[in-house]
Order: sequence, then structure tokens, then C-alpha cells
Amino acid sequence: MNPTFSVGRYCGMTRMSVRASDGTAEIGHLDWNVSAVAISLYVAPAHRRQGLGAELWRRAADTLDGAILTPSYARTVLGELFFLSQRVERPAWSYLSLP
Repeated sequence: MNPTFSVGRYCGMTRMSVRASDGTAEIGHLDWNVSAVAISLYVAPAHRRQGLGAELWRRAADTLDGAILTPSYARTVLGELFFLSQRVERPAWSYLSLP
């Protein structure tokens, strides 16, 4: 797998996004708001456990000019496991859902 990545703004410039593509379709994305809170992290099932989520997180964090990207208070179980595996500091969850 050798995905291509793009970074952009949307929702009236209030949100940022890193998108990963395999050349034919989107295979993952990470969206965050102006407060550097990650809103959505998704990796297509066929591309999980290959480091794509970590690469999306790293690329998003690199765009923040010193701000620290943090997970949302609402997460899925898979998201919580991802953040644990990456040793990402995160707030206690207030809503944890099944995928």
C-alpha cells in the first residue's frame, strides 16, 4: 500500500482534514476543528492495522503549528484502542460507542 495524502479545509474554514487515497478511492481520513480536537478518524477495514491511522494522526499534528491535536470526548471502542496503542494523551471519554 502506498497511499497519497491531501490536507484541506471545509465547513467554512472551521475544520481541517487529512485524507488518504489509494488512487481510486478514499481509504481513510482524519478531521479536526479549530480547537485541534479530532472529530473523526476513519480507516477503511481493508487498510486497518497497517499504520494508516498513525500516519493520518502524524500528518494532522504536523499542520498545527505548535497546537496539540487531541481526541474528542466521544470515541468508539476501536478509537480508544487506537489511542491506547499509539500512547496518545486523551481526555477521559464521556461517550464510548461500539463501531
